[in-house]
Amino acid sequence: MMWDLNCLPDPEIAAEQLDAFETGLARSCKRGTKTSGDNMQVPAEIIHVVDGDTLYARLRTGGAAEKIRLADVDAPECKKINIQKPIQSAKCIGDEEYLGLQSYEYLRNTVENKQVDFSCVLDRATCECTRGYYGRIIGRIALSGRDMSELLVQKGLALTYTTSSSDTSDLCRLEKQAQQSGVGMWHNVKQMNGKMKASKRATFARHLTQCGMH
Repeated sequence: MMWDLNCLPDPEIAAEQLDAFETGLARSCKRGTKTSGDNMQVPAEIIHVVDGDTLYARLRTGGAAEKIRLADVDAPECKKINIQKPIQSAKCIGDEEYLGLQSYEYLRNTVENKQVDFSCVLDRATCECTRGYYGRIIGRIALSGRDMSELLVQKGLALTYTTSSSDTSDLCRLEKQAQQSGVGMWHNVKQMNGKMKASKRATFARHLTQCGMH
C-alpha cells in the first residue's frame, strides 16, 4: 500500500488509522465494489495545488508527495508555468478555459498548506487506490468535513465528471443548483462553451442530459 507509518504524527494512532483504512479497502474489494467510503480516510497535508482538480498531498508529517486527481469532477483548464518549489510541478497563471484560473485559486486558497481528510477510490483488481492518467491517485479530500469536489461544483468552478463509474447523483444535484443560480461558469454559459476544449464540447450535451440538466 501507499501509506507510510513514519509520515503520521503518532505511531500508535498511525497504526490504528492505517489498519482501519486498509481493512475498509479490503472489505470493499471483497464485496466487488468500487468506492471511496466516508469511513476510509487518512489525514493528509496539501503541499501544492496544480489546478482546479489536481494537487499534491502527503501524510501529515514528512513522507513523499502523492499527486491526487479529485474524484468525479472536471475543473476548467488553466495556462500553467513550471515551478521548482515547493515541489517540481506547475501552477496556473491564467485562463485556458473559462474560469480556469479562478477554479485553481479557489482550491489553492482553501486547502494549500492545510490538513485535510483523504480517501481514495478503490481499484477492485488490486485492492489499492485507483490511479488515473499520469499516475495520479483518484481520491477525495475534505476540509472540516466539507468535500472539495462538492464545493467546486456547488460554486460553478467544476463540472461533474459523469463518465465516472461512481454514483454522481449528489454532484449532479449541486451542479443543477449552480446552473439555476448562475454562479461560477454558469454565469456566462456562452463564454464557458466558447472557451471549452473541443473534446469537452463534444460530450457536454450528453453531460447535461446525464445530470438531468438542459
